[in-house]
Amino acid sequence: MQIRKCAPRILKAVATNERKAFLKGLKGNIAMQGILYEEPSIWLFILVTCLMGGWAAWMAGRACAKTWRPLVIVIFYMLLLGIAVRFIHFALFGGTMFTLHYYIVDTIVLTIIGILGYRYTRTNQMVRQYHWLYEKSSPFAWKERTRA
Repeated sequence: MQIRKCAPRILKAVATNERKAFLKGLKGNIAMQGILYEEPSIWLFILVTCLMGGWAAWMAGRACAKTWRPLVIVIFYMLLLGIAVRFIHFALFGGTMFTLHYYIVDTIVLTIIGILGYRYTRTNQMVRQYHWLYEKSSPFAWKERTRA
C-alpha cells in the first residue's frame, strides 16, 4: 500500500523535473539555433551580424551609392564583410571561422542590409538632385514626376 501511494508522487516529480530540464534546454535556444546562428544565444547573432555587421553593411551600401557605383560592387563588398563578421564570431565568441553554412547566412543578412542602405541613399540622391524629374514613392524607390 505504501508504494502505491508514493509512486504517483514520484512519477509526478520525475515528470516535473524532466519538463523543467526540457524547458531549461529550450531557454535561449529558439528554433532557429543551428540554422541561422551557431552561438548558444540569438543575442550574439543579433549583436555581431545584425548590429555590428549590419551597420558596416549599411555604411558600405551608402558609400557606394554616394559615389555612384553600381549595385554589383555592394554585393562584392558584402562578400568581404561576411568574412570579417565570421572572424568576429570566431575571435570573440569561439565560433567557427571556416563554415560555409554560417558564412552564407551572415553574408545574406549583410547583403540585404547593404542593399537597403544603397537603395535608401540612391533614392534620396535621385529625388534631391533631379527634383524636377523624380519624386519619392517609398524610402527605397522613386518614380517619375507627373506633369502638371
